[in-house]
Amino acid sequence: MVVFFCCFATLPVSADVTVDPTGGADHTTIHSGLAAVSEGETVWLVDAIYSGEWNKELSFGGKDITVRSISDNPDLCIIDCEGYGRAFNLSGGESSAAAIRGITVTNGDWLDGGGFRLTNSSPTIMNCKISGNIGGNDAGLVYCLNSSPTIIQCLISDNSALSNGGGIFCDNGNPVILQTIVQNNQAEYGGGLYIESSLSCIVTNCTIVENTAGSMGGGIQYNVSSGAIFTNCTISLNSATGSGGGLDCYDSYLQITNSIFWGNTAGVGKEIYSTGGVVTVEYSDVDYPPSGYPGTGNIYSDPLFAGGSPFDYHLTGDSPCIDHGTDNSILYPHLPADDIDGDARPEGDGYDMGSDEVACIHHGDVNFDGDITAGDAQMTFNIALVLITPTFEEVCAADCNADGSVTAGDAQQIFGVVMGMDSCVDPL
Repeated sequence: MVVFFCCFATLPVSADVTVDPTGGADHTTIHSGLAAVSEGETVWLVDAIYSGEWNKELSFGGKDITVRSISDNPDLCIIDCEGYGRAFNLSGGESSAAAIRGITVTNGDWLDGGGFRLTNSSPTIMNCKISGNIGGNDAGLVYCLNSSPTIIQCLISDNSALSNGGGIFCDNGNPVILQTIVQNNQAEYGGGLYIESSLSCIVTNCTIVENTAGSMGGGIQYNVSSGAIFTNCTISLNSATGSGGGLDCYDSYLQITNSIFWGNTAGVGKEIYSTGGVVTVEYSDVDYPPSGYPGTGNIYSDPLFAGGSPFDYHLTGDSPCIDHGTDNSILYPHLPADDIDGDARPEGDGYDMGSDEVACIHHGDVNFDGDITAGDAQMTFNIALVLITPTFEEVCAADCNADGSVTAGDAQQIFGVVMGMDSCVDPL
């Protein structure tokens, strides 16, 4: 699955420093760049591969500073730990104003946190790719103790830990994870995420898929915690040998809303398994026959992912998850304003379930044959007269003027497009 993210380069200001390992900048190592900046300043990284002892085990020294690539493209700016050590080790009380952005971290290997170790530190990690890291004990990627990081628009994939949290391990912290893909990570407990002793864990618009646990919690292991809110997440094709293919919950309290749990596998409790505590699931599509997981607004129906190879977890236009989530922001204050790709929510009559909101495109090609013809105008008339049952995508295409309804006026406007006298809101 492809993440993301359209990036725009930003130029450094005079108080910041620039690092280029080949020379020609203020510094040649990230370590020396970090030592040179003060609170609120930025270490800008020229697109390159950064390796060697002065480009890992990086500390902010308690300063709320930023390390980011100039391009903001993680494919071009890479910290390669070369199979020993980790990229970042923060323990100075940094707040969310400290940031790491637009960087790939790979080939880390350390006891706790193959990529990042956060102790009493709560930075923002944004638009990063973290893959191929190993935690000898906990956390292939991010190990956080007494820390509450904010992780936004990241790809966390192909990491592993011998014990807990193949992707992320967090103990006694309150992480916020937004618009992030956690994919193909491995651990004994919590293949994707392992959260323990948390009072307020927020996970929104995340795709947590294809992770594996040797024992419990293929996608997520949530232990002795409360206050977790999972909203508009897609949790699919994770596996656990023991319990909780999608989610294993022990003595904890969670709220799950507008989410999809589908195709996970486990010895027991393939989608959601709870021992003690309460897991509240509402307005979600859960593979829990015969009628879905107990709770308000839940459904049991194949979500109809786009599929393919590599597997695409976006919804197709026929998905039963479209418009079946809740949009009640009073009862559910964590409803997001957009989806994992940044598309606005809600489209159509309500929120979609899962991390993807199917975009409504008003182009007039109602039969999707690549051309706008009189046939599209006729099909729009038929939709307006309720003579056919259209898909969500067909309704969007027929709503040429994007006013939220399909009428004879849309059919007339599409005919105007055919004649070269008019246009739809979204040109084909």
